[in-house]
Amino acid sequence: MTTDELLLEARGKIKDGTIVRASKQELEQYAIALSTSDARDRFPAAQFAQACELVRLLLSVRISEENNKEATKISKIALIVAIVALIATVIQTIVSAWPLCHPKGQGISQVATPQQATQTAKQK
Repeated sequence: MTTDELLLEARGKIKDGTIVRASKQELEQYAIALSTSDARDRFPAAQFAQACELVRLLLSVRISEENNKEATKISKIALIVAIVALIATVIQTIVSAWPLCHPKGQGISQVATPQQATQTAKQK
């Protein structure tokens, strides 16, 4: 599209209010077209500054929306990592506490120290 076509399209969308649904790429194109030297001639004097401000604000909103989507995705990944770490901690705690809750003779064989072996031999 030429600059004139973009300016006419932007002016039409601003007039009928459909510019609020314009994509980031369209808004970038409108911003570039509005920054040309002959853009002021395509708008009535009072509307040019308003059109520039509107496109700038809408473009800022689109950029913020993109950043928000990316931040949400990163937050979900961080949440998954935290859940995995929590599960690993719980498993490690269970494994560490198992010998305390299940003393020898209940399915877990323990290696006797030399002193325990001596005491066991004396008892027999």
